[in-house]
Amino acid sequence: MVAFTTSALVAGACSGSDGSSRSTLGAASTSIAEATGAASGEPTTTIEIDDGVLRVGVLLPLTGPGADVGLSMKATIDMAITQINETGGVAGRPVQVRVADEGADIAMATRALDDLIKANVDAVIGPASSTIAISLLGTARRNQLLTCSPTATALALDAYPDDGLFFRTIPSDSMQAEAIARAIDLTGRASVGIMYVDDAYGRPFAALLTDALGERSIVVSESIPYSAATSDYSVAAAPLAKPGAEVEVVAVIGDGVTGAAAAVAAIEATAGGEVPVIVNDAMRGEPATEMFAQLSSDELARLQGVAPRALSDNTDFTTLLHSSAPDVSGMFAVNAYDCINLIALATEDAGSTVSRDIASRIPAVANGGTRCQTFKECDDDQHAGRNIDYDGPSGQLQLATNGDPNRGVFDLFGFEPGGTERAIGSLTVNI
Repeated sequence: MVAFTTSALVAGACSGSDGSSRSTLGAASTSIAEATGAASGEPTTTIEIDDGVLRVGVLLPLTGPGADVGLSMKATIDMAITQINETGGVAGRPVQVRVADEGADIAMATRALDDLIKANVDAVIGPASSTIAISLLGTARRNQLLTCSPTATALALDAYPDDGLFFRTIPSDSMQAEAIARAIDLTGRASVGIMYVDDAYGRPFAALLTDALGERSIVVSESIPYSAATSDYSVAAAPLAKPGAEVEVVAVIGDGVTGAAAAVAAIEATAGGEVPVIVNDAMRGEPATEMFAQLSSDELARLQGVAPRALSDNTDFTTLLHSSAPDVSGMFAVNAYDCINLIALATEDAGSTVSRDIASRIPAVANGGTRCQTFKECDDDQHAGRNIDYDGPSGQLQLATNGDPNRGVFDLFGFEPGGTERAIGSLTVNI
């Protein structure tokens, strides 16, 4: 749960990166897919036409509480498309873009996706929100539309029946559970209490964390569900301090409001000891930091967070981004940059602008060839007949066959007096 404080192909056939025949973009229509239950509720027919022009839809929050992140990612996509088009575009034609506002609710995002579908985009970057992604993927799948989310981390998306059309450039919460287990292991403690929000987000997260800790022979001595509707988190946290609990570390899983309240209650329940309290990514930034600001320096010293890396440490990339868009935060910019480059490179590799053809080649361009970090680098390698391994500015991107990263970098962060975040270090998780 990411917290939002949310050169042309030659004419005719040529060799693909896997040695297979690659047809020229702009071929005839390949198929007609019948789709039902679109956003309007009426049956629709999606006609898959390869007209040789890659059209990308951007579905990110440009207004509302996720706008800071959304605008950061949109600026990065604009920068990437400028780079792609300056090198000759995809198959010698400029990439076209259609932008829609995901907003802050499902209704607005549904209307925005419908607009992109009507505009005949070949792929969509977004949504940003896990909740909205889960709600809209059915419509995207029925319309055979490739989507790449830079920030939707939900476990429910791991095995979503997406027909191979959904990709992420951010690690899933299943990898975050592994990262939290590793952070706990680094404390040297052997007994953990887990507080988790009792819903479809918290329960599977807590179960995966429990399994990851068990693999390290770390005992979960207390497993405490709490309701997001509770008015007294101290009651939920009380078992952490009961006689015989033997809790040496507390892990708290929740959102930026209820999770932060539970974390504060866990710190208070273990007062007088040196029990570390480790929280998930949703408690990075506001509104959680407003609650943490009320804690003493000693209490804050016990608080630590684990989150997918939000800011790039590639200075060339960040310098270029801030020169083109000086006012953006840069939050998750690399993730969005990776989405658009993967889509463009896969389109070149597929020799088609049909969404499912592009999707079928994304894992191939992200793994197992000559490493490259930009579209131009990778495109040059492709046209030299080499397989490519697009790693992006992070140098870390690696996709599994299900379209999810199987390598992720996670930030470890703590808090200064007043709740200000401070960097502690990082963890790289491979699965």
